[in-house]
Amino acid sequence: MLNKPFTFDRTVRTAILVGLIYVSYLLLDYLSDVLIPFAIAVLLAYLIDPLVLFLQKKAKIKSRFISVIFSLLIVFGGLFLIFYFTVPFIYNEISSMGILISHIADRTDIKNAYLQNIPDDIADYIVGLINSEEFRSVFTPDKLNDFLIDTLRKVLPGTEGAFTNTINIMLSLAGLMIIFLYLIFILKDYRGLIEGAKDLIPPKFKDQVLHFVDDFRNAMRTYFRAQGLIAAIVGVLFAIGFSIISLPLGIMMGVFIGILNMVPYLQAISFIPVTLVALFHCMEEGTPFWQYMSLVLLVYIVVQGIQDLFLVPKIMGNATGMNPAMIILSLSIWGKLLGVLGLLIALPISFLLVSYYRSFIITGDFFTNLVESKPEEDHPFEE
Repeated sequence: MLNKPFTFDRTVRTAILVGLIYVSYLLLDYLSDVLIPFAIAVLLAYLIDPLVLFLQKKAKIKSRFISVIFSLLIVFGGLFLIFYFTVPFIYNEISSMGILISHIADRTDIKNAYLQNIPDDIADYIVGLINSEEFRSVFTPDKLNDFLIDTLRKVLPGTEGAFTNTINIMLSLAGLMIIFLYLIFILKDYRGLIEGAKDLIPPKFKDQVLHFVDDFRNAMRTYFRAQGLIAAIVGVLFAIGFSIISLPLGIMMGVFIGILNMVPYLQAISFIPVTLVALFHCMEEGTPFWQYMSLVLLVYIVVQGIQDLFLVPKIMGNATGMNPAMIILSLSIWGKLLGVLGLLIALPISFLLVSYYRSFIITGDFFTNLVESKPEEDHPFEE
């Protein structure tokens, strides 16, 4: 394929392809505000569909719609319970951390009293951080409320504007309802949409397209379902471990590490804020820092051991995906190009490109020298 001469016809087709890609990018950028709720709904539908199928098969629910409703009740009911019990803890932990930092900041000899065994440069930085009004204001419930509102505005850009916070919240709730409606309709006809997509494939392209989709589906299943489940379990384990050793913001740090774990090995970044929180705790309680840090390290070692020895082999199996560095690069590039929409579609698009690249290398030109294919009884579109 790469050794073929660039004829005029091939050059024109390449130019048209590049032009279509550029126009597609401009169109996505222009429509990003309205596409974000739909993209979120599609991703949620992909994650929830296995539960819908499970209820249909195991619970003998014949109606797909009823199975969808039960699945949504289970998923969102579970999320509501999690938030109901964890949010008050998080608010209390944030308030406690704010009080703790204020007490430390009231001392005039912070460096001599608490940071004697820490290098001078790091100690000076920590003292400056503690005395910073901006840093101390982070640990207040009001700041968390502002953060949640700003997050809703970014996820649902239509809520931005010269409105009051109350109106913005109402518009955000309306945006969430739109996502919920999208989700119901997509889940209800999920199998039909998949079958319809299969029927649109011209017969002569079917073999290569189905092979291509199979490769793409396996990668997606690995990183959106398996890795998502592992990340959730790891986040819970860290939250429990930090709570046992009485680390301030333990639940929040566990959630933070769980989110980071969506990209393998990225949870190592969490060690910096966890160390800082542990230091503040030791300064307030008078606990030797290195002694307490050994407990923090023990939590990391135990949870990492559970993840590597049990969770990954059991949940991931032998599945392989993109290199973690490529995942981070993908998120960075697509996030820069398309903002929140780019972050949502980064992994699917990147997996799609990797799948196409593999098919391209194996079979040559994807759109030339194709042969008629025979229908397959078990095709990659089926889960």
